[in-house]
Amino acid sequence: MNDQASMPHWLAQQVEIHPQKVVLQYKTRSWTYAELADEVRIYANGLLHAGVEPGAYVGLLSPNNPELIFTALALQWIGGITVHLNQHLTAEEIKFQVENAGCQTVITRKNNTEGISAISQINQVFSFEDISAESAESSVKIDTKINPDMVCSIFHTSGTTGVPKGVPLTYRNFLASAVASGLNLGVQQEDYWLAPLPLDHIGGFSILMRSLIYGTTMYLQDQFDEVAVKDILENKPVTMISLVPTMLQRLMKAEFTGTANLRVILLGGAPATRELMREAMHLRLPVYRTYGMTETCSQIVTMNKPSTAETMNSSGSVLPLHEIEIRNNSGDRCTTSTTGEIFVRGPAVTSGYLNQDDTNERLFTDGWFQTGDFGYLNKHGHLYTVSRRENLIITGGENVYPEEVEQVLETFPGIREAAVYGIPDAEWGELVAAAVIPEKGESLSTKDISTFLTSRLAKFKQPKQYFVVRELPRTATGKIQRGGLEEWVNNCTT
Repeated sequence: MNDQASMPHWLAQQVEIHPQKVVLQYKTRSWTYAELADEVRIYANGLLHAGVEPGAYVGLLSPNNPELIFTALALQWIGGITVHLNQHLTAEEIKFQVENAGCQTVITRKNNTEGISAISQINQVFSFEDISAESAESSVKIDTKINPDMVCSIFHTSGTTGVPKGVPLTYRNFLASAVASGLNLGVQQEDYWLAPLPLDHIGGFSILMRSLIYGTTMYLQDQFDEVAVKDILENKPVTMISLVPTMLQRLMKAEFTGTANLRVILLGGAPATRELMREAMHLRLPVYRTYGMTETCSQIVTMNKPSTAETMNSSGSVLPLHEIEIRNNSGDRCTTSTTGEIFVRGPAVTSGYLNQDDTNERLFTDGWFQTGDFGYLNKHGHLYTVSRRENLIITGGENVYPEEVEQVLETFPGIREAAVYGIPDAEWGELVAAAVIPEKGESLSTKDISTFLTSRLAKFKQPKQYFVVRELPRTATGKIQRGGLEEWVNNCTT
């Protein structure tokens, strides 16, 4: 590697700065920076002895655990590229991601026969135990320097509205994201970031990368459990936590009321209801709403102070080093408070999708990424998101943004949650429909709901059909799974 184009890997550098500081905690185990580096070296040697070469694409398929971290960082040390595979997908969906990224190797949990059943034809499948055992043979020299413009990781978008797309993220993307987040939220040496989000999603993996760049501590949870999270928050010096709205809701239902140490609850991944935000503010929880996606290496817009009654529906301002514009259908920049499509640009944004030349030509222009999300900026530069382009309902030529209707529905007494979607209609093109979850013990009247909406929503935005359900389909990160929502609702109500 050209020394002028390289930089020390963040873990290697933190070992030089404070080797005895704890970087990772998992259940009752903890690792200092020096101890983590020792583990990573073992796995790096194991990967090389197993035949994984620099530049190889390697799939990691596992729930959260320390071995997953050791292996991901070991791949970085040997110049490999991690392909993060979603453990909740079907075998066929995993096969697609493996083939799309050109993985030659997959590393998974021992005896994970179900997860690898559809990818047995690839060259190599190892367990984490296999990799660590390989290292016992001998040791080779490992270059811990990295090229900032080299691809570090590939994540696939959720694919709820179409075929998943691979998103390559470079070391520079991760560094820019961490710097921008740190400039906005601040970095304190005693920061202790609790990570209940899955590492196979950008929101979870970014916590690890930020911690290594900052030289701070990460507490890894294998999966979200509100009782366990409450206990950790109340008994460990946690200062920051990343959550999606359903997690925050469950945490508050577990009677979490905050701690003196906790300074940031980074809330993103899905729209947060007004009721949820009001309850969080009533408890004076330090909720910082955020907007981001895999393509922007996690957050790109975030509040710079906890949400208030005036800002609770806003995702905040664009992070330092980055830009945001709202554009209309003609590509012109929208005026203040006018809804249009969200465009972003900056060093944390991916340069394009994997194997998607036509899509990249359409969505990436002069560094600007066309997100497919709709929203507007107010006079203070705060972003308010409205809907995804794929979720847009067009009824009688009028645009209806589902999230806008959902927010109003969720203010109706008796409705706990709502999901709005379009139903094909010969006359209107689409009709607005709503699946609603009632509060416990409530009996909903569609006539009462319609009366309630009369003064709150234009007539064309009001649902023409209602379906009462007990739950809504969700992705692994808690988002409403809108693809196939109509079919899912029909199956629930028949």
